[in-house]
Amino acid sequence: MKKFLLFALILFVASATFAQLDRSKKPAPAPAPEIKLGDYESFTLKNGLKVFVVEDKKVPRVSFNLVLDVAPVVEGKHAGYVEAAGQLLRTGTKTRSKDKLDEEIDFIGATLNTSSNNVFASGLKKHTQKLLELMSDVVLNSDFKQEEFDKIIKQTLSNLASQKDEPNAISQRVRAVLNYGK
Repeated sequence: MKKFLLFALILFVASATFAQLDRSKKPAPAPAPEIKLGDYESFTLKNGLKVFVVEDKKVPRVSFNLVLDVAPVVEGKHAGYVEAAGQLLRTGTKTRSKDKLDEEIDFIGATLNTSSNNVFASGLKKHTQKLLELMSDVVLNSDFKQEEFDKIIKQTLSNLASQKDEPNAISQRVRAVLNYGK
């Protein structure tokens, strides 16, 4: 009897694995997921800056994200200068050196990151004013020092040189050519 049950079970499993789907028909798309944002407030400042405020009172943290509307530009032979400018934002201001800025951010346990198209800061709610002060100093008083710029250029060139022999980077370049052409 056990042999018969085992044989029946194997036969049942095998028949299910041999069942073929009709691959000539595309499956019906699933409904689009519904994105639920919490309640938010939106307003525009006098200078045209659009502000969205989303509150989550469960956690005593605040986050600020300044999204810069950087139009896609053709950088030509100067490729990378927009990204370099984003990195330079975080290398010191006219009122704070890079080390002083890092020290003040670390002291309040916050993070402040910059890129070519955004400036992000996050920290405890009790340090909101200090965090906004640091963030606005970075945005409004950045001090684009030549030595920091030279350092970023050197790092970028070094990264590009190291990618020439890196298998993952090579495969990404080949995939890009296959997908989009030269």
